[in-house]
Amino acid sequence: MVEHVKEAIDEGGFILVKGEEDLLVIPSIIASPEGAVIAYGQPGVGVVLIKVDKDKREKARELLRSMREVELDVDAVPG
Repeated sequence: MVEHVKEAIDEGGFILVKGEEDLLVIPSIIASPEGAVIAYGQPGVGVVLIKVDKDKREKARELLRSMREVELDVDAVPG
């Protein structure tokens, strides 16, 4: 995901997310240059703006490293 975000940033594009985008903030912080501003919607609040700096980038890397990949059988999920 970080590669896709970096490609969009480097080429001046954008990423359209259908559904929840909250976790996309993490690779966006990692891939964005210092001083970039990331905006995303916060339900019931409005728009959240994050200005990328060294500390925020390191925190995003820590969060990403703490996650683990799991496989989910979507057909087995009720609803």
